[in-house]
Amino acid sequence: ALVTVDDEHVRVLAIPENSIEPKAYILGLLQHRFLDDALPLLQAMSGMVNDADIEYNLGICLSELGRTEECIVPLQHCIELDPDHANAHIGLGVAHARLGNPDAAAVALRRAVRLEPENAYAKRNLAAILARNGKPQDALAVIPDSCYAGVYQTVIDFCKANGALDPKTMGSVPN
Repeated sequence: ALVTVDDEHVRVLAIPENSIEPKAYILGLLQHRFLDDALPLLQAMSGMVNDADIEYNLGICLSELGRTEECIVPLQHCIELDPDHANAHIGLGVAHARLGNPDAAAVALRRAVRLEPENAYAKRNLAAILARNGKPQDALAVIPDSCYAGVYQTVIDFCKANGALDPKTMGSVPN
């Protein structure tokens, strides 16, 4: 059992006797989608330890439970503990988008894309935010399969140098 006491709370976290670590137990609950069971344990752990993964999972759990406003603080705390936690930046961006804060969403999602340039989820959410807010020229193209990235880039470079391709003169092939 873990016990902490501060000015506002006495937190006790008791785990079944099978000797599993508290964090592993909580993560197991989350993996099996027992969000309501995991939430109070995450909240207790959040008050006991400075662990970026606990803060991230607390924020995501709150978000998944529809408590979007409450998820901001633990996600920000996760980022304070681990500034390179790309998923926390993504979660924060998505939360800000849901709360109608597109500028804050774009900042968080841009950071996630810088940290993990191949993260399609971060790119897709950033592109959606930018497009919805009148900045389609800034929206990132999401390439469905990174294997084609070189081909797409070659076509883009060709079009920039020679103008747009014309399907009337060159033909087209539907998917």
